[in-house]
Amino acid sequence: LLAAVKTISYNAAKHEIHFYFFTREAACRFDGLKVPFHRTTHGLVNAHPVGRRIPGANVWDLQYEEDGALISTASEYVVILRYVTRNMDL
Repeated sequence: LLAAVKTISYNAAKHEIHFYFFTREAACRFDGLKVPFHRTTHGLVNAHPVGRRIPGANVWDLQYEEDGALISTASEYVVILRYVTRNMDL
């Protein structure tokens, strides 16, 4: 499992573990696997609905529903830069 995962993160607010795989095929292969974490066992669930798991699909197209509306679960991120000096190259 660890060789197929790009990164693993834990969301303490929602008590969720996120496994980011290199490919969708690898993610489908581990769907339903039980992972022990924090004295309990968690089952892996693919974040993409079954109908949207198209091999080779464009990632940008997956942000929209079938009717063209933006998916309601899409995340918005705010980046705050602190302690930035004037001569810092961004």
